[in-house]
Amino acid sequence: MTLLLRALSLLALLGSLACGGGSSSNGGGGLHLSQTMTTMLTEDGFQFSATNDAGQPLSVSWAVVEGAPGGTIDAQGYYTAPATVGTYHVTARRGENQATAAIQVVAGTPEIFITPSGPLHLAVGGSQLFRAPLNNLGNHAVAWSLSGAGQLDADGFFTAPSVPGTSTIAVTSLADPSLKKTVQVIVEAPSQPAFHVLFGGGRFPGATTVSLTQGLSGISDTRLAWTITGGGSVNPDGVVTLPDQPATVQVQMRSIAAPALVQTSPIEVFAATTPVKATVQISPATLSLAPGATATFTATVGGLPPRQRPVEWWILEGRGIGGILTSDGRYTAPATPGTYHVVATPLAEMRIRAIATVVVGP
Repeated sequence: MTLLLRALSLLALLGSLACGGGSSSNGGGGLHLSQTMTTMLTEDGFQFSATNDAGQPLSVSWAVVEGAPGGTIDAQGYYTAPATVGTYHVTARRGENQATAAIQVVAGTPEIFITPSGPLHLAVGGSQLFRAPLNNLGNHAVAWSLSGAGQLDADGFFTAPSVPGTSTIAVTSLADPSLKKTVQVIVEAPSQPAFHVLFGGGRFPGATTVSLTQGLSGISDTRLAWTITGGGSVNPDGVVTLPDQPATVQVQMRSIAAPALVQTSPIEVFAATTPVKATVQISPATLSLAPGATATFTATVGGLPPRQRPVEWWILEGRGIGGILTSDGRYTAPATPGTYHVVATPLAEMRIRAIATVVVGP
């Protein structure tokens, strides 16, 4: 799983919100909305807010002009679009003052992405974990296929062959086979080892779970040792859980095979101003499996519209060490007995996660 994966999904969501120019009031009196015109997908959600002339937050009464057919809005201004396309309106009222926003609800077109997008250069024997986020489609299960040399696992983990060449990796939606993406992998003879940064640091609210996509080129052993300073934690795959409070976090990745190769990504953590409304639960919450056995986990997300409920799955102990996990929650236990943890994080709300415990034994 990758931060780019999460970022593409979130950017696709945010990109569907076409911002109107500035806030304005309808009826005057110092009541302004954060948005006066917004375009969004059916069943998506959007957080409205109201301020006075000085930009200070106001407590207002919210309503949808069209009633239930136009969607719903809660007491905090969180609007959920209906399943029917059209133009709808929400109002904020405080005393005699009222402000109105127009919302154009459009149908989302199913899309599939592949990350990293490539063309990707790998040394012979090198490896890369690919992810395939889906937008506007409820079923996120995918099938991976490989044309050319190398090995491709069911979760998108590619191992390059021992000789140079070009391979093509394809991913197809199981729910809609017309949705398909490919990426070209160019396998080269070893050269001077160097880091390649697919997606590095950034700025995120506290307690967010993010995943850094870093790798090595020119070396077949692409394993990395991860460390973090400034708060939070990082797992063996580079999945970072940021601290709750504002901070500057430094995530360092070091090549295991060539320790002189070091890359650092800074992450700025800021205080989140929007309260977390979403919830997520994993079923089963605990599970006992024999080594190599398989099971399927499901995640239930609450507090978000249907289109914002997809989750990203990952393993706390890292891929391989803690087993293998596909994008639809299918888990394969590792060969080594022990206690491992499967994690689900909503793509639309990376500040929450649910953890299931897997006990692997003989």
